Amino acid sequence: MKTSEFSLRLGDFLGAYLPAQRNVTANTIASYAQTFVLLISHCEKKKIPIDQMKMDHFNADTILSFVDYLEQERSNGVSTRNQRMAALRSFARYLAAHVPDRARQWERIKNIPSKRHVTRQWIMHMDIPSMARLLRGPDRATPWGRRDATLLSLLYDSGIRAHEIIALTPGKVRLETPAHLSVLGKGRKGRLVPLLPATTSLLKSHMSEWHENHMGSMERPLFFNHRREALTRSGIGWIIGKYVKRTDVGRVDGGKRVTPHMFRHSKAMHLLKSKVSLAEIQSLLGHADIRTTMRYAHADEQMVREAMLKAGTVVRESPQKDKPSWKRERGLMTWLKGLCNPAS
Repeated sequence: MKTSEFSLRLGDFLGAYLPAQRNVTANTIASYAQTFVLLISHCEKKKIPIDQMKMDHFNADTILSFVDYLEQERSNGVSTRNQRMAALRSFARYLAAHVPDRARQWERIKNIPSKRHVTRQWIMHMDIPSMARLLRGPDRATPWGRRDATLLSLLYDSGIRAHEIIALTPGKVRLETPAHLSVLGKGRKGRLVPLLPATTSLLKSHMSEWHENHMGSMERPLFFNHRREALTRSGIGWIIGKYVKRTDVGRVDGGKRVTPHMFRHSKAMHLLKSKVSLAEIQSLLGHADIRTTMRYAHADEQMVREAMLKAGTVVRESPQKDKPSWKRERGLMTWLKGLCNPAS
């Protein structure tokens, strides 16, 4: 069967244009791919099978129907809707350059506005006693317990993101004074993250135990699982969940589960409460814009007021009502779903 122009263009956009010409990260590509998985699923419900999708179907009316579906049927929030629209506009800009004879069609998609929403300032984080109890959870008498103790301590001390810690190798760790990590963050922007002596000591023991006697170890994942493969986001989440249960830390701040990103938020809030400047916190977290860091200051001001207003009421996101089900394997969809789960 002849591959449609839509499939060819989408494949080039995600597989070549974004990584090679735009230099975007694997996580951004995964997010964009997930958007098109959902869009194609929505089109199939509108009686447009994936193998019959044409350039004509990628139009403003389809996109408006899709974002309404996200909000009304999948119960996605405004921020998720806007994130999906950003991916679709990016594809429209790509098409404007590569399929210029349909310029008006792409322009209508690019002109679909984002939806305004009020950003909630409540930032989920753990208090210092709870974090300290969690960090003491791993059994340091066992090799895997020592790995977990190092992983959790590094997550908190450095404040780095889950994908940043997954990408770490021994070659990106400096143990000599001043000890630091070499991290590649969002937008492929590198930064140096300083380490406290206690975390440096844990890392030194970890690297001696797991990496010292292995050829080529400097380029292996710093943290890996029992199969000697790099940890994944879900793997790190599972490790955290194990010690949340073991230490009886439980769920914090209105029922939110403890996630890897909560370590980053907790570090920022603890630094703020210790009178560390916003500029220093911005540098540590790798925020491109100081306004992103200022969220923590705004959250600190609002926490007491919001806790009183909540009065025990927990607002939970509605569960997704449906998941795409496909009657048979299809090349484009299989490839898209593979992109949704980058290896690192």
